[in-house]
Amino acid sequence: MSTNIYKKSSTSSPVVWEKFKETIEKYSLITPNDRILLAVSGGPDSMCMLHLFHRLNKQLQNLKIYVVYIDHGIRPKEIRNEIKLIKLLCSSLNIPFITRKIKIKGNNSGFEFKAHKKRYNVFLELAKKYKCNKISTGHNINDMTETVIFNILRSPGAEGLKGIPIKRDITKKITVIRPLLKIRRDEIINYLTKNGIRYSTDSTNLSDKYTRNYIRHKIIPELEKINPQIHSHIYNLVEWNNFKEDYFDKLTEKIVIEVVKKRGNVIKFDLLKIFKYNKYLQYKVFKETVINYIKTQNIHNLIEEIINFIDRDDIKKLVLGKIKLIKTEKELIIENEY
Repeated sequence: MSTNIYKKSSTSSPVVWEKFKETIEKYSLITPNDRILLAVSGGPDSMCMLHLFHRLNKQLQNLKIYVVYIDHGIRPKEIRNEIKLIKLLCSSLNIPFITRKIKIKGNNSGFEFKAHKKRYNVFLELAKKYKCNKISTGHNINDMTETVIFNILRSPGAEGLKGIPIKRDITKKITVIRPLLKIRRDEIINYLTKNGIRYSTDSTNLSDKYTRNYIRHKIIPELEKINPQIHSHIYNLVEWNNFKEDYFDKLTEKIVIEVVKKRGNVIKFDLLKIFKYNKYLQYKVFKETVINYIKTQNIHNLIEEIINFIDRDDIKKLVLGKIKLIKTEKELIIENEY
């Protein structure tokens, strides 16, 4: 938004309210007459988000807000309390409240990924049903820090610096927004306390057997001792990295058109042109080309093998499982037998 359409706050805990509004304006997260689906779990972040949107709507008076709670079928006692808590707040604020239950098979390491995917499928379904053009989640700046550290630990490539996007289009008409992403968790708790808003605590967030919880409870407190501004520093690092990646992504699209030819199970690369670019752009060109073409558990390692292969003068053919690499003076040929 180009102009400030919000009134200054004189109520308690102005820090959260002002950061919320500033984030919305800076990133153009909300426009007049938006219909917004709020993903509320009953935890402090989402309950704070719900209250902030209610205050925002009192000023704008042209938003339509819906709240959805996802029941994962675990923690039955806690779920009943969470639903009761959210329902009570929604009722007092006159906001429609929807609950949906999802079933996830197993309780292994892939549970969180499966739950995330199913949640967003439900969000998308409800957004379409209620004609919402925005879905808002309560992720805060601590979540960003945790995500970046988690990604760095598991990703060997530049993807490790990717965090949580402040907005992301999931269809041509529906965007996920995260207006609390610049607010610290302690600021959120303080806001809830001063405004007398109750919230619940998910017991699974207390166990350090989950990697993300270990990062939250053990690693980040140590980093905060070294640099109390660690969260804002990581946020800025991610934001500038995203600017850089957006530029390189667009450049990569142009290079791929220039140097790549596909036919059936064969991809050909113009090596004379590829060698004009640095290793990072070579990496991105190969990744952009093969990621949807070759089935592999570790695309990063495969691309490193390809780059090492084209740099070597002593070898012209290389077989990697069902993938065959052939190098001529002018071309790299990749044959995929999957």
